[in-house]
Amino acid sequence: MVVGIDLGSSYLKTAFAQAQLLDPSVLFIATNEDSTLPMPNNTFLPGAGVAVEAIKKCTKREPVVVGKPEQWFLDLIIEK
Repeated sequence: MVVGIDLGSSYLKTAFAQAQLLDPSVLFIATNEDSTLPMPNNTFLPGAGVAVEAIKKCTKREPVVVGKPEQWFLDLIIEK
């Protein structure tokens, strides 16, 4: 299950993700944990981290974060 920014997020989508991730064999992946998404004119929207935190809270699981600025991801890029 990949969790990231979703401009059409809803309670039902969160409930679906929760149901899927209650199975410990389902991998929980987060695109990033950014709290905000910068917009033009120095304004901000909620970032992907808002959705990730909701799923973490209702599943009591930690995701594998694959996006920036995760150090393991940057190390892998340098190694390649």
